[in-house]
Amino acid sequence: MVAIEWLTALPARRGPLPPMTPANPQEQLAQYPPDWGLIERLADHGFALPGVLERPTAVAPDGSRAFTLAPGLPLEPDSVMAGREFAHIHNPPVGSMHLMLPQPWRNLALGKRWVLRHPFAERGWGPEGTVFMFAPRNAEELQWGMALLSVAHAWASGALNGAVVLTGTQETGGKTAFEQPRRQAPACPGDTSSVAWRRCNQSTVHQAGTPQAETVPRP
Repeated sequence: MVAIEWLTALPARRGPLPPMTPANPQEQLAQYPPDWGLIERLADHGFALPGVLERPTAVAPDGSRAFTLAPGLPLEPDSVMAGREFAHIHNPPVGSMHLMLPQPWRNLALGKRWVLRHPFAERGWGPEGTVFMFAPRNAEELQWGMALLSVAHAWASGALNGAVVLTGTQETGGKTAFEQPRRQAPACPGDTSSVAWRRCNQSTVHQAGTPQAETVPRP
């Protein structure tokens, strides 16, 4: 069983980051999983979460496996990329993911180098919580990937109930990294389901500060 609370001990991802595509679609170009079974286990975990269905992706390349929340279930605002899709796994041999992460979990994963911001989110052209998660290379990385996917599901389903509180430590002008004002960006042409929207140029990847974690009693 994967507990979201494990993420309070999220370590830094080991080694250098893999090279990335220079433009959308955002994808890693190296450090693929040595065994596709790691990705199958990641997918099995995600599709076993309550209310999750596998559906054709609305935003990723054809063949990607999309995690969607079943129709009729409550859905948190701003927690999906499109429709009811809160994450998807990319095709072999890569196995990377895009998923939605809320704050402060997003800054935690960014600071520990497990994820990158999506270029559309960076520019303000798409959902702000969209991040790219590198494919797991071993069983340890798989467990942390499962935990991050669990956070995305918990946000979408409304189950992220404050069992763990993360607090920012990087101070900037008297505010934590989590409290900085959002940068405004021009609107991307077309809607989020259009080809034009999906082909916008990639921006510089944002790197966020690293938060600390506190555990608190459940309400």
